[in-house]
Amino acid sequence: VVSKYDDKEHVGDSGWETTLTLSKEGLIEKVEDFLIDPDKPHNPEVSIEGDFAITSYDPYGKYALATNLTYTNIYGNTQTLSGYQLRAALGLRSQAIQVIATGNTVTLRTQGWGHGVGLSQWGAVGYAKYDNWDYKRILSHYYSITDSSAHRLVAPVWD
Repeated sequence: VVSKYDDKEHVGDSGWETTLTLSKEGLIEKVEDFLIDPDKPHNPEVSIEGDFAITSYDPYGKYALATNLTYTNIYGNTQTLSGYQLRAALGLRSQAIQVIATGNTVTLRTQGWGHGVGLSQWGAVGYAKYDNWDYKRILSHYYSITDSSAHRLVAPVWD
């Protein structure tokens, strides 16, 4: 869910955007290191055809879902690296990734701290502070919870 308050203007400039630049070989090396399972005798073969790119984004066009980087899994099958795996392999704070790839250089720019799934803490604070939303409205915005759904929102009980 897109949050109008999950942005540089409301969160502040402190690390909202980060940039990582590395060589194509450095990217492949980091991904290979991430994919190696020390408990299994498997060395994944990682490759990129052409310039590195994000090939799929979420419906809002913000969070990376898939890349054009491929690898062989422990069963010998070829798979593409997901946005989640890229984030984990490179230690990125966010899955909101933009790529600039030219020749042997790959620059990744990330925004925010999220993975694009569930509630945004900055968004929730913004909706409460600026729009006077209560917790029911905030949770209903981020999750598919309605009066007719099987899930119900209840007030917290404090002991």
